[in-house]
Amino acid sequence: LAFYKGFVVYNTYDEILVCSPETGKSYAIYRNDTNEGIICYFTLENERLTLYIYKAPGEDPVTTIVLENERLSFTRKVIYRVDDVDYAVQTYRFGEAIQPVESPQKVGYVFSGWTPDLPDVMETSDIIVQAVFVEELCDHDITYQSITHATCTTPGYHNVFCVECHTLLSVEYIPATGHNFSEWQIVPPTCTANGSKIRQCHTCNHTETESIEAIGHDYGEWEVVVIPTYTSEGLREKVCRNCGDTIFEVIPMLLDKNTQDSDTDTGSVSRDNDTTVPDANAETTQPVVHVGDHSIDMLIMLFIALASCVVVVLILLRHNRVNGD
Repeated sequence: LAFYKGFVVYNTYDEILVCSPETGKSYAIYRNDTNEGIICYFTLENERLTLYIYKAPGEDPVTTIVLENERLSFTRKVIYRVDDVDYAVQTYRFGEAIQPVESPQKVGYVFSGWTPDLPDVMETSDIIVQAVFVEELCDHDITYQSITHATCTTPGYHNVFCVECHTLLSVEYIPATGHNFSEWQIVPPTCTANGSKIRQCHTCNHTETESIEAIGHDYGEWEVVVIPTYTSEGLREKVCRNCGDTIFEVIPMLLDKNTQDSDTDTGSVSRDNDTTVPDANAETTQPVVHVGDHSIDMLIMLFIALASCVVVVLILLRHNRVNGD
């Protein structure tokens, strides 16, 4: 015994049944051939019903049968057909009352019912019925019209009926008109946010919206805003041409020529008093500043040393002369 999808599920020795609490009626969803064995018990788990068939109590089951999907939906369909073409489909639970669909129309005929006859409540298998029409012998002298106007998306129709026998005499379909849209109203995208464009139907107010992808930043060239020195770093920036967004990047401190020479195997010759400012658009590798030649300073120091020696010599000569006198 189990409770599943609003039904009580139980078994006899040859059937699996479900009982509708609404109607109190039971419906067989599986019948077993007792020549093959009897249904001893079943399990219901993960929307799968497994029943076990035994020849005799105490023996191993001779087979197991699994019911699932449609067999356990406890719903079935009523399919209505007109001239072997599906006219309508309804779905009902077991034991639920059936409400027939609106009667179909056929030019020159009168609808007389469905065959086979529809039951009052849903059964345990799908029901298929065909429409039955009887040819109308009325002269149709007096008629009336029924017009359903077309919309933007659905067709309309113009029907003519006989007043006396209500037979449908003719059908004229009116195609859908299609939308009458306004011009696109555009919300421009930005560098980081999507834009959109919107238009609306003048007839039914249906709205269509399309997304416009963000355009992304368009940065200009790097520009130096703070020049680096021997003791402090510099700074450079570039600005988006569209929205003004600015990004910054640090420029490393300058290195003098002596430091640069000590880190390389070969020296470089540069102009006197030359100082290099890094290119704003270059990669931010460690910039190098070239300092002027020191040869003049060395000559001055040598001249001072020689002059000092001459002074010392003159003093000594004068001292010796005084002592000789």
